[in-house]
Amino acid sequence: MRARYVWLICGVAVVVIELLRAIALRGELVSDGALQSLVHTLFLVAGVGAGRLEITGHVGRAIWAGVQAGAVTGLIGCTVSVGLSRFLRLEPSGPMVPLAVHLLVLCGVTVATAATLGGLGGIAGWGVRRAVDPDA
Repeated sequence: MRARYVWLICGVAVVVIELLRAIALRGELVSDGALQSLVHTLFLVAGVGAGRLEITGHVGRAIWAGVQAGAVTGLIGCTVSVGLSRFLRLEPSGPMVPLAVHLLVLCGVTVATAATLGGLGGIAGWGVRRAVDPDA
């Protein structure tokens, strides 16, 4: 239950970064790749936080908590990113795909990536918990 605060905080951070990405794409202020790598780092951080906060101390549950935190953070970031790009009319060049298809494909890939990074972060969070409190 405490892990929901981790994805809430990381989700808000991803929303802020997605806003910066939307502004950067309009004015070329910051590299899109740099901001995207920061978003991926937040997926990992969400997993570390959730794995660290897992109460039982079992590695499997820490990984599952990390996967959940990463996936929810990724879902928040993806929906905000698609919404902002549509709102600011930053659609990619080429044929226009329907919003539902675009959202499903992009969010599917983003959530899978975020869940994987969150699971890796869950392992790291479990390791941190064991290092700080070996009896946990």
